[in-house]
Amino acid sequence: MGMLVLLVEDAEATISATTSQHLARIGVSSVELLRDAHTTAIVLEGWAFDPGSADAIAQTMAPGLVVRRLRPVMRIVVGDPGS
Repeated sequence: MGMLVLLVEDAEATISATTSQHLARIGVSSVELLRDAHTTAIVLEGWAFDPGSADAIAQTMAPGLVVRRLRPVMRIVVGDPGS
């Protein structure tokens, strides 16, 4: 599964219907927005999603803003060791 996290400092990102349609066309099936007082995090996931297009996606999601991009380094599935 492709995953990308975009961090936008001191700005509120939103997702319009047009942006949502564009993301669906490039394979994104899930978008989450997370915020604190200073940062918005945009989490994008999808089975057919290629995070290699991070620069274009960042400009679609937060046009004209400085965006940090985080890519997965490791994924661990945690389960009950007794099962």
